[in-house]
Amino acid sequence: MATFINLDLEKPIHRKFLLKHILFASIWILGLIIFIFRIDFNLTNYLSEQYYWIIKIIPFIFIGLIILLMFLSKWYYNLALLTYPFLIIFWFLPKKILHKGKIYLFSNYISFIFNRFKQFKKTIFHVGLFILTIFVLAISDSNIVRILSMLIISYFYYRYVIGYIKASFRPAQLFGPKIEKFIDNYIHSPEKRFDFVKSLDEDKKKEEVLSDEEKRKKRLERLIIINYLIETFGNNLNGFKGKRAFIISWLYQLIGFLIISLTFFTFLNFELFIIDKSNFSVQGVPDLFDFFYYTLKAIAFNNIELIIPNSIIARVIEIFTFFTLGIFLLIFVTSIIFTIRQDRINENVKKATELCLYQNNAIVEHISLNYQTDIKTVLIEMKNIKNSLEEIKKIIGSLF
Repeated sequence: MATFINLDLEKPIHRKFLLKHILFASIWILGLIIFIFRIDFNLTNYLSEQYYWIIKIIPFIFIGLIILLMFLSKWYYNLALLTYPFLIIFWFLPKKILHKGKIYLFSNYISFIFNRFKQFKKTIFHVGLFILTIFVLAISDSNIVRILSMLIISYFYYRYVIGYIKASFRPAQLFGPKIEKFIDNYIHSPEKRFDFVKSLDEDKKKEEVLSDEEKRKKRLERLIIINYLIETFGNNLNGFKGKRAFIISWLYQLIGFLIISLTFFTFLNFELFIIDKSNFSVQGVPDLFDFFYYTLKAIAFNNIELIIPNSIIARVIEIFTFFTLGIFLLIFVTSIIFTIRQDRINENVKKATELCLYQNNAIVEHISLNYQTDIKTVLIEMKNIKNSLEEIKKIIGSLF
């Protein structure tokens, strides 16, 4: 499992696990296509009416095949399959970003996670609502369910677009105002000065059997390593130049916006067609790809003869689809302006560097007060940790 997840930041995915990654990704993509877009409904073009029951059992066949695959696999691969989207979002993607040295992207990612945990109840509610919507849509052919799912998915898309536009009009920064406020409160709270250091110096369960001298050595080693990590991070951060990283981040986010918008409007148009085929004037029986092509052309202010919006609601969706290009151009212009201005990033760097210095001073003072020694003396005594310090330096250096 550890080899599959690949904990080493410097190493790419091992080739022998590449097929598993492709398989897991394909299962999730196919699941989304079946359960959200119901691409299986396209079989109505090829089956007579008496065999329509086959379409209804396709989701259950898909689930059955997954259960069979899990039965034949080891438990840790099953765990990886079930949590694969989370592994992508919370490990493989961040690891790729860090491996390429894009600390700006990673800091924004950390800020996003921090905000989700700050709004934990709302996050759980939204995730639960989204999963429930997909599940109900997958097992029901009711038009009422389809309409409700369109409204709920539209709500999520609206929140995403509004948040994206607001973020695009903020100057480039390493982290959001909430994290900056947290750093300020921490630095200006003397009572919190040694909280982090004391947590490092507490008895660990595996240290209970050690002698007092061994405990002292372990704790000092831990404090020295953390001190070096913070110091190295602060030094690298102080020399950080954010312009290139901001441009890369902007490109990723812009591409993500286009993909999400295309997916969303394709979903709306396709579901609207399934609910009532008179919403569109069509040639033949268009499938999911045809509606994707129609949505892509609509974003570019073009039409296709195969699909033409007929009802008011279909035309309203087409109008909103046009806005995607307008938002794209607006964000493009504002991002170029903010690429030139780096004041906010410089403030963030200063603030984060100040936090590193503040915490390092606390560690140095703690070692002096509680162990009657200093870092230089400890390093001379513990030559065995030099390799660990070099590895830390190498990893942190790769982030910038």
